[in-house]
Amino acid sequence: MVKPPKRKNTGDIRKGKAKRLHIAEDDADQVISDDGEQPLQTAHATESGSSDDEDEEGDDPLQSESRKPGPPPKPSAWKAPTTEELRTLKDSTELFKSNAFKLKVDALLPTVRPKASYKPSLEQFLMSLHFHIMSLPAIPAQHPLEAARSLAKKKKGQSGVAVPYVTPLPTEETNWKVGFEKPSDIKVVGSWANGLSVLGKDGRGFVVDVAVEMPSTLFQEKDYLNGRYFNKRAYYLSVLASSIASNSALGVDVLFESSQDNARRTNILLRPVKGSTNDFSKLRASVRLIPCLSPSSPIPQHRLSPSHSNIRTPAPSPESSESQHPTPLYNTDLLRSFTPLSHLLSIYNLNAEVPSFNDGLALLRVWANQRGYGGGSRTVVGFESLGGWWPLLLGYLIKGREETGLGGKKKGKGKTIGRGLSSYQLFRAAMDFLAHHDFTNDPVFMKTSDGHKFTVSEYSDHHQATFVDDSSIVNLLAGVPLTSLELLQHEGRMTLQLLDHESGDPFDALFMKDLREPQTKFDVVIRVDIAGAKARKQNPLDVLDHSSAVSALVHSLGSVIRQALGTRVKVAAMLQPSSQPRPLDQSRPVSSTLLEIGLVLDPTQAPRLVDHGPPADDVEGGENFRDFWGEKAELRRFKDGSISESVVWEVGKDPQDRQNIPGRIVQHVLHRHFGIEGDKIAAFQPQYMSVLTIPADVERILVPAATNSTSFRPVMDAFDQLNKTLKAMDVIPLSLVTMSPVSDGLRYASALPPFAVDLERYAALPDCAKHIPAFDVTLQFERSAKWADDLCAIQKLKLAFFERIATGLSDALPGTKAAVALDRYAQDIEDNCSLEMLLPSGFAFRARIYHDREQTLLERILADKKDTPDSKRREAQAALDLHRRRFIAAPRHHAAITALYHRSPSFSPCVRLVKRWFSSHYISPHISPELIELLCAHVYLSPGSSDAPGSAPTGFARIMAFLKGWNWREELVTVPLYSAAGVEPQNRVKFPDHKQFQAQEAFKTARAIDPAFHKATWCIATEEDLDGTAWSLGGPKGIVADRVRQLATASLACLEAGVTEGNLNVQAMFNHPLDDYDFVIHMDPSVLPRYYQNVVADSSVWSSKTKYINLVPKDKPKEESQPKVDWDPGMLFFRDLERIYGDSMILFYDPLGGANIGGVWNPQMRQKKNFKVFLGFSSLPGWGEGKDNKKPVVTINEDAILIEIERMGQGLVKSISKRT
Repeated sequence: MVKPPKRKNTGDIRKGKAKRLHIAEDDADQVISDDGEQPLQTAHATESGSSDDEDEEGDDPLQSESRKPGPPPKPSAWKAPTTEELRTLKDSTELFKSNAFKLKVDALLPTVRPKASYKPSLEQFLMSLHFHIMSLPAIPAQHPLEAARSLAKKKKGQSGVAVPYVTPLPTEETNWKVGFEKPSDIKVVGSWANGLSVLGKDGRGFVVDVAVEMPSTLFQEKDYLNGRYFNKRAYYLSVLASSIASNSALGVDVLFESSQDNARRTNILLRPVKGSTNDFSKLRASVRLIPCLSPSSPIPQHRLSPSHSNIRTPAPSPESSESQHPTPLYNTDLLRSFTPLSHLLSIYNLNAEVPSFNDGLALLRVWANQRGYGGGSRTVVGFESLGGWWPLLLGYLIKGREETGLGGKKKGKGKTIGRGLSSYQLFRAAMDFLAHHDFTNDPVFMKTSDGHKFTVSEYSDHHQATFVDDSSIVNLLAGVPLTSLELLQHEGRMTLQLLDHESGDPFDALFMKDLREPQTKFDVVIRVDIAGAKARKQNPLDVLDHSSAVSALVHSLGSVIRQALGTRVKVAAMLQPSSQPRPLDQSRPVSSTLLEIGLVLDPTQAPRLVDHGPPADDVEGGENFRDFWGEKAELRRFKDGSISESVVWEVGKDPQDRQNIPGRIVQHVLHRHFGIEGDKIAAFQPQYMSVLTIPADVERILVPAATNSTSFRPVMDAFDQLNKTLKAMDVIPLSLVTMSPVSDGLRYASALPPFAVDLERYAALPDCAKHIPAFDVTLQFERSAKWADDLCAIQKLKLAFFERIATGLSDALPGTKAAVALDRYAQDIEDNCSLEMLLPSGFAFRARIYHDREQTLLERILADKKDTPDSKRREAQAALDLHRRRFIAAPRHHAAITALYHRSPSFSPCVRLVKRWFSSHYISPHISPELIELLCAHVYLSPGSSDAPGSAPTGFARIMAFLKGWNWREELVTVPLYSAAGVEPQNRVKFPDHKQFQAQEAFKTARAIDPAFHKATWCIATEEDLDGTAWSLGGPKGIVADRVRQLATASLACLEAGVTEGNLNVQAMFNHPLDDYDFVIHMDPSVLPRYYQNVVADSSVWSSKTKYINLVPKDKPKEESQPKVDWDPGMLFFRDLERIYGDSMILFYDPLGGANIGGVWNPQMRQKKNFKVFLGFSSLPGWGEGKDNKKPVVTINEDAILIEIERMGQGLVKSISKRT
């Protein structure tokens, strides 16, 4: 059950909510993160500090700054700007997106960098660490197993240290030895050394990389074979770890850390102990010791090309060549041991040559970390330890590429960017590269001084992607799956679109929002437990090359999924938690077996039913196709006469079943190729559709057998039939020009799909399932001078027209029942009548007549200020607002939403989910359906730094996230609803700039005039409604808007927890808690015609009465057996209560089958007041307090009001419960 924070009963409702809302805003977004390398600074680096006092690890410094406004400026601060200030403003406009963008960048950067005042404690520790390591005695060479047993022995107060040997593990027959000598050099390297550190995500803080150069005398030329180097390195690492752990004066906890759970990349992680002599915990930093090789190492680098095989295993047979299987990832891991110093110098030079390099790199890293490319709880596979790639990526853009041929000879220089660019321009250049570079077919070789060591083909034949550093030592993208690079490219493309087309400020979407949550990032999320899985086709040497079976399995799994989905998806990425540090007595890293697969769908291709394979005459291709798909593959003949292998995906009658095909494909290939059973695969998408359908047993008795209750097609056919019938009738003197639909059920946007009611069995239906919805349409007749020129007379003419149409329909469509309905509280001068038509097909429509002359007459009354009384003017204004909303805005909105449905296939189910959510949480009566549709349109047409949602669950999750973070008091939402016409679905729609300015000005004016939000809270503007109040003047109120935010926050937390833990219960997000209300009115569900629509309906209410569905109860009055169009006593009762007690309470109700009405007393009414006539509420006499204790006062008589309500609802209300 989604349960928002409890509401307090004291104080003003709106103000109290606003206060709690402000607190929620402060905690909404965590600010930033870092990369896998996670740097710091040394003496030669540029010092950068923060103006905040960031003592706590979880602090969000930028948020703290934003909510602590400084004192008002002194009068001297208002003097004219100097020439230098004007030049700075001009440069900001030219070098950055805007002045505001520049100011936000300047405010952001200090908060994600280490604070200078905390660095001395770290420097003191590094000096102590250096002294300790350089003082260690040498250990003579010995057998690796004997050396491991020695370190594993427990010492005083310290457990033993396990040596993290790698596969192939040493054995008793091993003929090489391990030893220890003090390092030949120790250097601070990485981002810290160059002053380029950025704060990490999920408490990772900063990481100081310290390269410990192992003496060359410990190694031999053949140590590159069979893991010998890595095992010698592991022993060296363990000796360092054991000595540091035994030295309590250093004051650190010592841990092993294996990046990407790769045992070959195990390092030592040192974390400060609070209160120790060298405590540097305030810096939120840890130190990572990385043993590396010197350039003079005897290990030959030319033996480490991607094509070399350096893990030798016995061949199964003399003819087999498997023992020579290339080991490109193994070789790359070894080559990385040569890179720390060369990368340090390369990045140092870049930082010195390009003034904005530091800031540009910080923006790039912040952007990457917010999207899961820098480690944390959800990391894109392959990017955990890729922090060193980001500065070299900028270096490549600045220095250019080196075109290479065989042997690495130069062929030319690639394009470069200027060294004088601003940080924003550097960031944008990086986005342009990521968005457009072809990582598959275009290998990158950075500019070098003497060419590259290995040929292009060596890399392209053995790596999925290539990005060789400027030292020509290592391919930085080795081991990064193409699926991850596709996701990176997709996000780069979305960022570019945001920068190019977003009319607002994109800063928050780029750098402030955490975009790692899969339910908002991907269209389909599948959680897989790969424990025990085994690839159907896996070379054992691939496992050795990847260092672990899990890593090899993940990479294989990604390739299979991408092949299976093909053009159905734009991206198929995998997420895993970063590797966790482990104690020193644990030799091997423990890989997480939980994998999240995220799909970004291609809306046009994802729902297709058939995957086509090779033609029948392609024997080899056919065998491969059948081998891949298994029993799903079949040979089929198509309408064009072709015969080919294919896979057909069967779907049910629900149109939304086709949206689940990509998820079904993933489950099929996971089972076929990896033996993963269904109970280990959690696909969350299908669960959502359960809240958008009626119970199956109700459908059986309510819907005709031939009708599809999940499709909108039947009601559309009924509309077309009625339209043709009315146009063909000649019972009225004017011809019908148009019949325009305006109901959400006729634009694919109603929460539940419209279905025809079986009128033949209507009398036998249970009372809780007798609702017949009416679909609103507007009739417009041809112009005529015979129309009356009086507003009241026009309404009488409409009545006459409806009478004639009702009579004619009974002849034109036999079996049709038509009745004229009058609006209960309408004025004489406004549109006040309609025609309700129940067709033989089981659908009902409500028609109104649009006459354009009414607007002119009403405007004429308003223009006559001299002779028209104020009361008449108020009536005319209300009538004019109704006319414009009902006959002008509604049809226009309907057409735009229908177009959006055709533009984005997932829009319709998304809107329906959101409406179901609003309704199930008792909010729908306060918010118009059109306003909810505009909210959804905003997420689809202005998706920020993401693509438009490709599935309804993703759209729903993004709307919850938007509602959680939307500060509606200060933020206007603009929706380019009408600009979307003619724009291709893959392109962004931009709100016109001049209208954007007008809308912002109108919003500022409205807030200045109405600071208490009495007229409108949510302002959602379109091109045709720049005020943003066309659909929000009637609500929601401030307390309701705050309630929506609380519920959205709770629903999003429920969603995130369910996806993370793999036990998502969609129903819980739609199950509304009642304990927050002051009182709850419980109605009898058996007499509510819409109860069957309740999201948690009790089937026993109708099942006991439907044993014989054709049998009409004898005791039922005849009038109760007649169909009633749109008869909803629950909603009518709710509206009556609002009209009578609206000043005393706020009521909440679920129109879709709700059986309870929740109420909250107005706190102002609960205060003691002096008695006077016309108080407006039932009162209870009493006495004042304090000095006025003898003064008679009155308070609201809550018990009496509740008794009145119970009496009003006799036969409908079962009981009323009060909160104690």
